[in-house]
Amino acid sequence: MIENIKNFFLSNPQYAGLIIAAIGLVILLGGIFNWNWMLADKSAKVYRQNVGGSHNLGSHRRRAARDHLIARGVIVVAAGIAFYALFMLK
Repeated sequence: MIENIKNFFLSNPQYAGLIIAAIGLVILLGGIFNWNWMLADKSAKVYRQNVGGSHNLGSHRRRAARDHLIARGVIVVAAGIAFYALFMLK
């Protein structure tokens, strides 16, 4: 099974860009729609506490974490599209 997946992506590397873009889209939507499962675990709690410095309090920390999540989602989607385009132009 894993060999089949590996062989597929070795022979069709452009589809890896689509997978990357899809992951970025999930991250982006998680930030936009404030999904708890994206921001509620222990590592996200530590992240929310550290984002934006000491001037962010309470809900402002979560908003700052959401903003970072949205920005990272956009970056990952753009990287996936660029990766896909790079292999499609060959």
